[in-house]
Amino acid sequence: MINKKNIILYIIVISIISVVSLLQVYKYKLLKGYNESYKIYDRNGILLREAVNQNGEKASWVDYKNISSEIIKSIIQFEDKRFYYHIGVDFIAVARASFHNSKEDEIVSGASTITMQLARLLHNHSHRFFGKIAQCLDAFIIELTLGKKQIIAQYLNRAPFGPAIIGIETASKIYFEKTNSHLSLAEATFLAGLPNAPVKLNPYKNFDALKKRQEVILAALLKAKKITDLEYQTALNEKITLSTKEAKYQSMHFTEYILSENPKPGKITTTLDYNLNSNITEIIEDYVFVNSKQGLTNASCIVIDNENGEILGMVGSSGYYKGESGAVNGVLSKRQPGSTLKPFIYALALENGYTQGSVIPDVEIEYTGYDDRLYIPQNFTGTFNGPVLLKDALGRSLNVPAIRLTNSLGIDVFLKKLKEVGFNSLNQNIDHYGLGLVLGNGEVTLMELVNAYSVFANNGIKKKIVSIKSNDKRKDDADEKIYFSKETCFLIKNILMDDNIRIAAFGITNPLLFDFPIAVKTGTSNNWRDNWVIGFTDKFTIGIWVGDFEGAPMNQLSGTSGAGPLFHKIAYMIIKNYYKEFYPQIPSPPDGLIKEVVCSKSGLLPNKYCNEYSTIYINKDIPITEFCNFHISVKIDSRTGGIAKDNCPEKFTQNKEFLYLPSVYHKWQSNMNIPIYSKELDKLNHPAVDRKLEIIKPKHNDVYIIEPGYDTSKQSLELQALIYPPVDSIEWIIDGISLTKAPFPYSASYILRKGNHNVIVSNNGVQSDPVYFEVR
Repeated sequence: MINKKNIILYIIVISIISVVSLLQVYKYKLLKGYNESYKIYDRNGILLREAVNQNGEKASWVDYKNISSEIIKSIIQFEDKRFYYHIGVDFIAVARASFHNSKEDEIVSGASTITMQLARLLHNHSHRFFGKIAQCLDAFIIELTLGKKQIIAQYLNRAPFGPAIIGIETASKIYFEKTNSHLSLAEATFLAGLPNAPVKLNPYKNFDALKKRQEVILAALLKAKKITDLEYQTALNEKITLSTKEAKYQSMHFTEYILSENPKPGKITTTLDYNLNSNITEIIEDYVFVNSKQGLTNASCIVIDNENGEILGMVGSSGYYKGESGAVNGVLSKRQPGSTLKPFIYALALENGYTQGSVIPDVEIEYTGYDDRLYIPQNFTGTFNGPVLLKDALGRSLNVPAIRLTNSLGIDVFLKKLKEVGFNSLNQNIDHYGLGLVLGNGEVTLMELVNAYSVFANNGIKKKIVSIKSNDKRKDDADEKIYFSKETCFLIKNILMDDNIRIAAFGITNPLLFDFPIAVKTGTSNNWRDNWVIGFTDKFTIGIWVGDFEGAPMNQLSGTSGAGPLFHKIAYMIIKNYYKEFYPQIPSPPDGLIKEVVCSKSGLLPNKYCNEYSTIYINKDIPITEFCNFHISVKIDSRTGGIAKDNCPEKFTQNKEFLYLPSVYHKWQSNMNIPIYSKELDKLNHPAVDRKLEIIKPKHNDVYIIEPGYDTSKQSLELQALIYPPVDSIEWIIDGISLTKAPFPYSASYILRKGNHNVIVSNNGVQSDPVYFEVR
């Protein structure tokens, strides 16, 4: 049978354990329940900004050992001089306050201890009777839970020292621009008077009243022999100088971005390099100022570390504090990217059997969009280049070859790949974008561009953008998805690093030439609204945007002339002044890729008639064995201008070199005055054959739409025909009326008129079949 004394003992022990446990839980909650403000530091420990907490207050925790002894003794002497001798409630003070208040029939004296004030700060007790009782009970529990040092530390960290200013450390930095441990006695006693009336005694509004309270505190310290006469006089005579400098934090676009990521309050160590970012900011401010008359009113820049995705620099505008648009972060704004998406269609092509030497026709071509509208892509220069190697097409940023590749590979495939590498802003379907997607008719952000380009720098691996330093070990590369092969990434880098192509595209004085290897791509949106340059080395990817936040066009500034010089300044500054141990190196080709010299027109081995050459990389297992078949030499009969027959006398035979191209290039050759040679079409000195006249444009039942709002006199249809064998000229007849006579290549222009029409071509009494079409 269990002894009653044992039962009582068990109950007592369990009760003690429960009380101790509850007190420990209370202590844990007490110490954890502190709303610090956000203190954002750069990667080297430089404070970028302190932002308010969820309550709209600034609060910085400081441990007891780092609290000024001057402020501790000042607060205790003024607020609770028997602090070290009571257990939460000062009954002597309660009796004194009760006597004075009853005598005056109003509250003229309080009896709250520091512990009781702490209890109210923690639990927001009311000032009524039962609120006071609860406050006293909580004060007892606090005394049982915490030591005196912890209580004074809790109070000084939680007490208000002004509007939205919590804690002695925050107050010290705001009012005196120093940590509290460096406060003088005069400054400590000045601040000690604030928690009792933080709003009423706001030193910026009521300095004299707070100064008088400081004098009262100093006198109390002297009377209690906490300070000497000399210390008293020195502090009394010391001039109190408040900081009047309005806090203008640096790297504001970046710190706003950090806060948008919802980090934990307190100290936040970021990836940003403040000194680097400050230099970028200065360069941007100067550049925009100089070019503002050209309509270039703003610029943005982001720099990331390719190895880990860390943001090293982020400047969202030419000045955060400059007007309403200054706070706009251009790094995160959605804008049309111009040609900056082109490398991704070429990378996709290289993944699907194309090579750097693949020939892509850069000639006029027509497409019908999903809305049945005719689309005729043009290059930036308004000219065409005939047969172009893939390497040159990307390096020179030609529009037509990019459109051809997109049409061939599929818009849906291209859009899917863009989303995979991080372009989440492209959230419409393929009908919305059409083939113009590759020319930048969608909207993306500068951050998305930089992140996607880093895939090429990282040999196909996409790193997540990182802005906050973490001790967590990042995933190994083996766990990360490969978006492009290392071979494809090298081929893209090789093209975008080629200075010779840049010179051919932009001239020898262009700002994208460096004395170190760097891959660069430019972009210009419609009507000169946005200029972009994205560049990368093995270590960094740098993105630049320039333009106007309101979308106003610039004065014909392109990516090269607008964003190019700014990119040059920033890239050069980064490489030359920062991270010198990562000086760019020319990338080595992966195993399996070898150099080959080819004809610049055919992409095949040069023959003796080729006069332009390109160096490309090819798969060593798929060597080029054919010689160029574009550049040929033909024996011509000087009497007829046709091909010389075998029996043509030697004196009438001469060699003539031709650029022998497929028929898709014939119109381009004619426009460029390049002699055309075709074994199929050249029938000179051959027997006559039945003549064939065929209209190839328009086609039967084609429908053309006159665009409203545009000059109708400039909306025309190009008529095209195939004539076999060739003749000097043909006649175009529309609706029975002669339109014009057209020599080779037999095309003509017809101004669109609404209605149903028929068209034929005629030559020496021979006519084609009629073609019927409609104009709406």
